[in-house]
Amino acid sequence: MNKIISINISGIVFSIEENAFAALTRYMESLRAHLQQSVDGREILQDIEARIAELLSEAVTSEKQAIVLADIDRVISTLGQPEEYGLEEEEPTVMQATGKGGKKQIYRDTDNMVLAGVLSGLSHYFHVDPLWMRLGFALVLFLGWGSPIIVYILLWIIIPKAETTAEKLQMHGEPVTFESIKRKVEEESTLKKGLGSEPGQKIRSAFQEMLHAIFGVIRSLARVIAKILGLMLVLFGIVASMGLLGVFLFGTAEGSELEWGNEHHVFGLFPSTSDDALLIQYGAFFAGLSFLIMMVLLGLQLIVRQWAPFRKYRLGAFLTGSFVVSLVCLGVGALHTGLDYRQQEMHTITHPIELEQDTLRLSVDKHPEMFSELNMRRQHARFDGIMLKGDKVYVNDVRLGIVGVDSTKQAELKLEIYANGETDKLALQRARNIQYHYRQDSTGTIYFDPFLEFDLRDRYRAQEIDITLYLPIGRAVYLDPTVVDLIFDIKNTTNTYDRDMVGHTWVMTDKGLYCPDFTKEVD
Repeated sequence: MNKIISINISGIVFSIEENAFAALTRYMESLRAHLQQSVDGREILQDIEARIAELLSEAVTSEKQAIVLADIDRVISTLGQPEEYGLEEEEPTVMQATGKGGKKQIYRDTDNMVLAGVLSGLSHYFHVDPLWMRLGFALVLFLGWGSPIIVYILLWIIIPKAETTAEKLQMHGEPVTFESIKRKVEEESTLKKGLGSEPGQKIRSAFQEMLHAIFGVIRSLARVIAKILGLMLVLFGIVASMGLLGVFLFGTAEGSELEWGNEHHVFGLFPSTSDDALLIQYGAFFAGLSFLIMMVLLGLQLIVRQWAPFRKYRLGAFLTGSFVVSLVCLGVGALHTGLDYRQQEMHTITHPIELEQDTLRLSVDKHPEMFSELNMRRQHARFDGIMLKGDKVYVNDVRLGIVGVDSTKQAELKLEIYANGETDKLALQRARNIQYHYRQDSTGTIYFDPFLEFDLRDRYRAQEIDITLYLPIGRAVYLDPTVVDLIFDIKNTTNTYDRDMVGHTWVMTDKGLYCPDFTKEVD
């Protein structure tokens, strides 16, 4: 059992075992002893401490919270002992980066920048002279290829700048060791002294300063927009989550829970089984809730950039997993249900019509309670209402057409009844199970029901009816205004819209229906 000590290295708090702390202390004292005569000793030591903090952060995991002696040994092995380099005899010199032995990373080189150091940083990463990178950017900008300015701004926002000596070494691909940190600091110190007497290097040109200011304003605006967007995401995510929870918990008058799995709820008409209904219900709910929570967290991240709990506490991984699992459940239920729509079959019924009067009248047999509950309205020339009453399902997907036939033939009604199923046999059986009613009274008026009817056990499988009235040429038909939501694409000689045909008497011709109230004929 080892004693645990809390220490602060470069602003980061670590828990470290007592023997490891002793080894780290000895190493730091050795560094201070070798750097006490160096002019840049303090700066070098600060950079080395930052590098040590970075290496120790990599050693801390969720399973291992405390720094042990082996971790300190790895740090010392990586940075090296100061006596290995004979640093006490060295003089500061300006050396070129070797670019070998380290993992190269992308940073913005603000020490050699024109605007933000993006192109200079990229040139280090791809080992290209910054001049060629800048000339290439200018050429792309001049030729108008793509949106180089937008790309530059995005890279400016995304790529961090190299601030510490360790980051500058990583930018050049050099290993971050005691020797390389000391050399880099001394290089920069020597260069600053050498450039101090050149006025032309102290300030940028007026043009560069102007561009730098413009891009700074753009970057600031981008941050403001990001915060506004983050606030919108947070507000929308919270409101939508509350709404989703409300629908899930209180979305039905039948109880305190949304009983979508209950076949007597309209939703229960769609899934093939109650298990599919539950998979779809809970899959949709948890997928939506996970997505909305991630939206809220993303918004918070945009508002407060340093706050990222979904990364620190693995909340993001949990929400992503929940979202994926919920989508899988939703997909399984939806796929099983979708297979029941695979085949469509039609059942045909034909009835003769007696034309005892000169004009056949077509009307809708209104059912006041059904009209109000089915919410009749025009939608792409079809009804879209579905209603449950006991064990019966009522669907107002009925449409009526009129076609001319030879004058010697008898008028008749043809009902084409459609339904879907997983197999042809099942689809045909569902079509045959559909009930539809119409009647003709003594005045010759035919009254059509605006809805079809079938048993609950057949579920909703796109049941619909196409009614065709075959009217002999020379016979007249009056379209009562009540059929406006029933008639569909009836051919007529004046190309009159269906909704304008009602309330008029039409005569069947070999070219379609004709009405003297509409005189503009078309070929």
